[in-house]
Order: sequence, then structure tokens, then C-alpha cells
Amino acid sequence: MEPGSAYHVPKRRNALQEFLKKIAETYDVVHIHNVHSIISVWSGLQLLNKGFSGRLVVTPYYHGAGHTPVRNLLWKPWRYYVRRLLNSSHAIHTVSKKEAELIRRDFRREAIPIENGVEEQIQALKWDPQPYVMYSGRIEKYKNVHRLAKIVKLLNDKGGYYLELRIYGNGPPYKKKLEKELREIPPIKWYIQDFQPYESYIKTLSKATLFALISEKESYPPQSVNEANAIGVPPTLIAKPWGTNFNDRTRTLIINLNETNEEIAEKTTKFLKEAPQQPKSQVPTWTQVVNKYIKVLYT
Repeated sequence: MEPGSAYHVPKRRNALQEFLKKIAETYDVVHIHNVHSIISVWSGLQLLNKGFSGRLVVTPYYHGAGHTPVRNLLWKPWRYYVRRLLNSSHAIHTVSKKEAELIRRDFRREAIPIENGVEEQIQALKWDPQPYVMYSGRIEKYKNVHRLAKIVKLLNDKGGYYLELRIYGNGPPYKKKLEKELREIPPIKWYIQDFQPYESYIKTLSKATLFALISEKESYPPQSVNEANAIGVPPTLIAKPWGTNFNDRTRTLIINLNETNEEIAEKTTKFLKEAPQQPKSQVPTWTQVVNKYIKVLYT
């Protein structure tokens, strides 16, 4: 079950418990991902109850809170179960220094930051900009896609661009509300499509004038930002505080959400002229990241 397409709840618990029992008896290392997922935390605690004596590694992808009033309220009791899991783990791995700070603040545990990698073939792609701004990810209010549309309109009106806004993702029920808001921002061109097959998505990303993500809360930006960096696409609108993970990335503009849309559009216009003169960012491949996992997390 997936309430709101957000929280995965185990439905066939008996079958899952049998599967977890086999894992507990067979494997030396278990790596659990995402403490925002009920099934992940539940499975981890079940493994411990079944006597798992191997090495337990947890990657929380912890955002510090839920992203709606109801989800945020539920996090108050949920932290008890997350704390039990983290306190029983041998290593806590975060995908950014910012997430490690949140783990230290809320759970008083030290974490090991290792950022995500990209597929090797992505580094061979070349940026071939076409007139559109791209967003890819879950469609939620806190992602600020509605605000991005207004910024794109300002880039067109005041910056002399003719950019279309392409949105790839899903996230009912906010998707319908977003479509209504976009219709109220003429004459900007836009469309929304569901998540794309990987090869199609990478090709589309490589041709974006810029990739934008001005989400309020992330443990680490969606993989799209990492991939945009590797290709050389300017991931222009990356928001503080989590966006500060990319302070050392080229072709990257980190903005403050307290700024007005006009201020952000003005900075973006200037940045789009400067970014092509900068080299591509150095982004690790998954092979490099996995080798680090083995050395640092699994032994």
C-alpha cells in the first residue's frame, strides 16, 4: 500500500516476515534505505527481532520533517521507531553533509556522508541546450514548481528568453492543483508528463537550457541534479539550505528562497550567460561510490 503515493506500508506482512527471516539467517550485511518509508523501518526492526547478527547499515534520506501538516505531525511518534533503528545500526550513511547535520541534531548519532554517483555513460553526453527549463521529480507543493513557472515567465519577459517549462513526474493530489496554477500564468508554455524511461529522460535532460529544483526540503537533491552536473547542464535553481552541498560545483547557482521571484530571475539571467564558460562539474560514478561503500560502510 502507498498512502498518497508517499509512504509504503507492508501489506503481505507474513510473507515479508518469512523473507526477512531468510535474510537474517543468510546475509552478513544488510543496507536499509529511507526512514521516511514505513516498510524500510519496519523491515529493519523485524530483522533485528529475528536475530540478525550481521552488519546493519542505514541510509536515512532524512529531511528533518514531513512535508504536509499531517505527515509532520506523524513524525513526532515515528521518530521513536527511527531512533531504535539508527541506534541499532553499525553505520549511518548520509548522501550529504546537510543530512548528516540533521541526523546529529535529531538523533545524536554521527553519520558518514558519501554523495550519490552517476552512470558512467552520462559523463560522455554533451550539453546541447534547447529552449526549455526542466524539472523532474515528485510533484509536491514543497518542491515549488508553481514558483518555478513564475520565474520562467520572468526570464522570458525580462531576460529575452522564449523558454518552455517541462515537468516530468507525478504526485497526486497536488498535480491537479499545480496544473490549475500553471494555467493562470499565461502566456508561458508548459506541459507535465509522467516519469520517463531512463534513456529518454537522460536525452531530454542533456538538451535543457537549465535544470531547476527549488525544493524547500531535501536530504540530497534528486539524482537529476547530479546527472545535470555530470552532463554540464546548469542546474541553476538549487535552494538553500540543502543546496549548499553543491557549493563546490561549477555551472551551479544556489539561491535563497527568501528572495523574490524577480531577484532570482535576475540572478539566473546573469548566470546563464556565465555558466557555459565554466567547466563541467566533477561528479563521481557509481563504481567509485560503490567501492567507497565497501571500504567505509561494509567492513
